[in-house]
This record gives sequence, structure tokens and C-alpha cells, in this order.
Amino acid sequence: MPDDLEQRLTLFKREVLKRYFPHAGDFQADQARALAKNAPTVTRASSRESGLALLIAFVSAVLGIVCICIVSFEWQKAPASTTAFDGKYIGVSRESSKTASAPDAECPPPNVLPAPLTITNGVVRTPGKEWWEGTVNPHGAMVMRNPKFSRVDAQIGRDGTVKAQYDDFSCTVTFVWRKQSG
Repeated sequence: MPDDLEQRLTLFKREVLKRYFPHAGDFQADQARALAKNAPTVTRASSRESGLALLIAFVSAVLGIVCICIVSFEWQKAPASTTAFDGKYIGVSRESSKTASAPDAECPPPNVLPAPLTITNGVVRTPGKEWWEGTVNPHGAMVMRNPKFSRVDAQIGRDGTVKAQYDDFSCTVTFVWRKQSG
């Protein structure tokens, strides 16, 4: 029953307001409109601006990702090929000399031709029990190893000549190979 009483009271207030204050019904609406005018609101222009800002942010992000991908692709180019050095190289000479710090040392005999080298896809190999194995880079620099000499550094010249040298505390050994044609 109290709910029914509240409803009757509300209806009575409306009737009184309509009869004695005919514009009172509009008063609440006018008050709400006045408050709405003073309150900050989102207008179509500002929603367009925020949409434009969102679009700009999205496009910037996409362009950033594209730039990163392009730079990454440029940095990850395939390495230069070593196949220009592929082929068989014939031993031309081997020279050895004693170092000043070890005049009594025994060095490998001079004037013995080194075993032929074969380079395939940047891998260097020689046949036999005195084998050599190593790699060549795109600039023709070679590093080879064998059981006797721990490391031999070499360079392939433009004319197809390989010059290598091994140094230890007692001897310096120089090797030369030349690329076979065909």
C-alpha cells in the first residue's frame, strides 16, 4: 500500500504543477538542457578528430613495421658467393726457412710441391694423409688446418694464385698454388 500511496502523491504533485504552474513541466527539461549546455560533451567534430588521430596512429604503426621489415631484409642479404674460387689448384712451390730464434731447428724440406687443393662451395680440401682442410671467404682469404700445421693463412689473388704461409717459433713455410684452367 505505501507504493500505491507514493504513486498517488506523485500524480497529485503533477496535477497541481500543471494547474497552477502550467510551465512547470518544462522547468525540469529546461534545467536539464541548461546543465547539458554547460557540461563538456563529445561532439561530432571531436569524435571525427579522435577518429582521425586513431587513423594516423594506425598508419604510422603500419609504416613503422614496413620500414623495419625493409631494413631487416636489407641487412639479411645473402652473403657473397665463394663459387668464383671453386676449382682445382696445383701446387707450384713450397719454401721453408729457419727463424732467427731457432737456427738449429729442422724445417720441412724446401722445393717439394704441395698437394693439390680443391675448393668447392668455399670449402678447401687436399687429398692424402697430409690433408689440409679449411674455408675461403668471398674476398679470397683462406684459413686451412692440417695435422702438422695448426693453422695456415692464405690469400687467393686475382690471377688464381694462392699464397699461404705458416709460422712457428722455428720455421716459416710459404706455399704457392695456381688455379687450373677449365
